[in-house]
Amino acid sequence: MSDRTLIKIRQIQDTDYEALADFLEENNKPEITRHFHPFPLTSQTAHQIACAMHLDRYYIGILRGRIVALCMLRGWDEGFEIPSFGIIVDYRHQGLGLSSQMTEFAIAQAMELECPSIRLSVYASNIRALRIYKSLGFKEISNELVEVDGEQDVKIIMMKELKYEPIH
Repeated sequence: MSDRTLIKIRQIQDTDYEALADFLEENNKPEITRHFHPFPLTSQTAHQIACAMHLDRYYIGILRGRIVALCMLRGWDEGFEIPSFGIIVDYRHQGLGLSSQMTEFAIAQAMELECPSIRLSVYASNIRALRIYKSLGFKEISNELVEVDGEQDVKIIMMKELKYEPIH
């Protein structure tokens, strides 16, 4: 049985605060934050995500009782209609298919929430993530040359149109 089949994905709860704080702080490493930096990877952020009331959605991937991934559909708290997707996978569990599984889960959640589409941004240097997003139907809508941690990169904005069947 692979790790992919053992992961449990669910919406974050306030009781996940401590485990999420540990997860974020353990992954507050340059090799992670180089590609993932929508917010600081701190216990304060964990508290905001797990304990505060908000419209944004946060989901955790649990493997063998530990949080190994966090994905999100955000932007509603700021008034955006189209959510932005983001994901972070624990540095010790990368390459196991968790990114694909978490992304597929978030797409399914967005469809249930009747979102017309999902957007994301990814750096061209994040080849593995770019490949996953393209394979799941995300299309590039724009790109721009940026500097990240003193290095040149291309920030790519991608969108996935969602087709859902309204429940009547």
